Amino acid sequence: MVMNKKFRNSGLSLMEILIALSIISFTMLIGVPGFKMVISRIEITNELRTVTMALHSARYNSYMTCHPIKFTIEGKRIYLKENTDDGWVILRDFPVGPNVEISTNANPVFYPSGSTTPLCSVNLKNNVYSYKVTVSMAGQIKVSQLLTE
Repeated sequence: MVMNKKFRNSGLSLMEILIALSIISFTMLIGVPGFKMVISRIEITNELRTVTMALHSARYNSYMTCHPIKFTIEGKRIYLKENTDDGWVILRDFPVGPNVEISTNANPVFYPSGSTTPLCSVNLKNNVYSYKVTVSMAGQIKVSQLLTE
């Protein structure tokens, strides 16, 4: 009888394990959707920074090299192309993340004078967030968050 009592106090009962599992399940039920939103926000913010950095880099490089620089999006990559005697040559390229859709209505060209043609916007979208980056004719870059449905 003493041996049976010692064995009984040495482990967890089935009820204690079920309570622990229900607490863990409830925590996961509440935490996982919030975690997905955080990951989605991080992905879109990272790509937004990539796009704005590429646009600023195009503007700066056109001023420093005294050559026009074109910003283009091809597939899942952003290219900065310099206009040389051999035509448009890739100066830099930036990858775009797999979970973010990126599109543009035009390919802006940044000139050494500081101007940009044509007026364009770059749209970034993932499953939760949507942003619009607008490039003015003066080369100014504006970021705005779009409301999602």
